[in-house]
Amino acid sequence: MGGLTSLLLLLCVGVTVSTVLDLQKRVEGGKDCQRQYHVKILEDDEVICGGSLLENNWILTAAHCWVWTMKVVVGQGNTPVPITAPPLMYGDPQNMLHDIMLLQLPGNPQTGHVNLPTCESDQVSPISGNVEVAGHGPSTPGSDEMSDTLKCAEMTLEGCPAAQIDHPNPTVNMLCARNPKGKTPEVKICGGDSGGSVLYKGRFHGVIHGSFNRTECAPLAAFMNICRYKNWINDIIKKKKASINHTAVEKS
Repeated sequence: MGGLTSLLLLLCVGVTVSTVLDLQKRVEGGKDCQRQYHVKILEDDEVICGGSLLENNWILTAAHCWVWTMKVVVGQGNTPVPITAPPLMYGDPQNMLHDIMLLQLPGNPQTGHVNLPTCESDQVSPISGNVEVAGHGPSTPGSDEMSDTLKCAEMTLEGCPAAQIDHPNPTVNMLCARNPKGKTPEVKICGGDSGGSVLYKGRFHGVIHGSFNRTECAPLAAFMNICRYKNWINDIIKKKKASINHTAVEKS
């Protein structure tokens, strides 16, 4: 399992990160929905990505969403909160950047969190069929204006076309899905909500990575497979919780 990386790794691979910034996505063709754990990631008051609130105030999102001046809004809140702690990103021994990141949220937001999925022993997601994606997509298809409300839509899982993905081991670390056959208007992943959650039967299984078209909305999308990173996520949460408890004991 890969080690922890943060600002140093990000700076070392700055060129790689900058080249995927154009993959920031949002959902088009969805319907209004609510996810109390959904996080809006802002830069200069503009929504650039989404994320999901986990237990103990951790946010799971896409690594390429990181910016120096990011702020977040959780659930139905309206007050942006600055992220001041360094991001934690997954990296393998060769320091290849995987598009998944944990952010530590200061304070204690009054909202629910989402649980990680149940995974098989080999860390493969036991899912097939349709998944539900979420993002602040346009109110009408083709519009450049982002919706004030969260949009959810179903997409159908399929194999990932490895030749089209600039990512290490895409068929292992990613899940892919497209607009369901015959569905109109088409569900597309566009600009604005990379990092958002992908649900399977109501369970959190994916983090939106992006579409296969870097310049336009596309009906074929890729998601980071949470089961491949679940141990890493749990280790970070447990270590931080243990550190907080240890500090509290020392002060008592």
